[in-house]
Amino acid sequence: MSRTRLTLALILALTAHAAACDGDVGPGFDAFVDASCVVAAINTDYVSTSVSLLRADGSLCAPAVITSGSRPPGVTTALSGDVVLPTEPSPDGLLVLIDRYPAAVLTLVTPESGEVVRQLGVGTGYPSNPHDVLFVAPDRAWVTRYDRNPTPTATPDDLDDGGDVLVIDPATGALVERIDLAPWASPGMEPRPDRLGWAGDKVWVTLGNLAPRFNDGGPGVVVALDPATGAFAGRTELAGLASCGGTLAVPPGGGGAWVSCTGVFQRGDTPQLEASGVVWVARDADGAPVEGFRVQAGDVGPGRPFGHPLLALTSDRAVVVVLGTLDGEPDALWLVDRGAGTVTPLGVETDAYSLGALLRADAGGLLVADANRQHPKLRRFTLADGSLTEAAAVITDPVIGLEPRSLARFR
Repeated sequence: MSRTRLTLALILALTAHAAACDGDVGPGFDAFVDASCVVAAINTDYVSTSVSLLRADGSLCAPAVITSGSRPPGVTTALSGDVVLPTEPSPDGLLVLIDRYPAAVLTLVTPESGEVVRQLGVGTGYPSNPHDVLFVAPDRAWVTRYDRNPTPTATPDDLDDGGDVLVIDPATGALVERIDLAPWASPGMEPRPDRLGWAGDKVWVTLGNLAPRFNDGGPGVVVALDPATGAFAGRTELAGLASCGGTLAVPPGGGGAWVSCTGVFQRGDTPQLEASGVVWVARDADGAPVEGFRVQAGDVGPGRPFGHPLLALTSDRAVVVVLGTLDGEPDALWLVDRGAGTVTPLGVETDAYSLGALLRADAGGLLVADANRQHPKLRRFTLADGSLTEAAAVITDPVIGLEPRSLARFR
């Protein structure tokens, strides 16, 4: 999330009434963490955070296994209100929490016990704002550092520049090297590296490609890197679209990834809408990204920008959030079908700036984080023939009442 969007959400959270937990905590709740607990939910009001564990169908395993108020052994930096989950799980089944700005800390947790195994600082002397982690080898993890250091040292080997992929040893926390992404940003823009994902034998990283003050942006960029060496392996620009860093959704079977571009909020309504779209980025024979399909936000019904939350159902179909407005227009889910060339509403709406992460559940289900200020919950659906049927919702944080915003499988 950009700082502007984060600030807006924080204002909304601070002015809201306390969330009411007016329903059952969800079917199957037994507060026992076992192998069926495979999904993590980050609940946050952008001031404090709690982490709950869910089963693959969205039912609650354990609420608040770790919170901003937790002080278990191994914690030197308490969780802030800006915590997210990595796109891909860790290979050893640990729960990885990315504490972004200003903490710049990765917290690795044993899900069965809530024990903090270790905390890894990735700030190198400044608030680097890490956005994603990808484990590329047993002794190597890549971390996207969204922010650049405004006052780096002149010494290149201290790895304090930012705007890069930082390579670390996750077992020890040792900093190994950095992959500079500034060469792939537009002139006058910062790279703002964001999401990481596998594309065959290459790793793709999205770049926000935004101005230092977030008031302008170049075209969306997807860069391919060699996971063994970090060497550049290809790049594509999404001409005419901006602020495309927050999504890299690889479908089952791979072949490429879906990317959602919000446009730049500070440009104003019309320029933002014109620069918002959803793109299928295909993988060529060498693993490099190449644009294969796009739909512009201004060409579909609501006439509002797309958000970053997006779920890749297949290489042909994706579910995406259309953003609401503070004037009363709701957030909504839409289905993009590139095979049919259609974009259709799914009939799911909630307050503006409330729809968060989307996650595939068991048996073709869909989990939707709904941070509605009055009734925060995890909404559960089955998707068939292009329509959604809603099942019982789940309160993901019955202990504190925080809103669910981030969802991901951790094993």
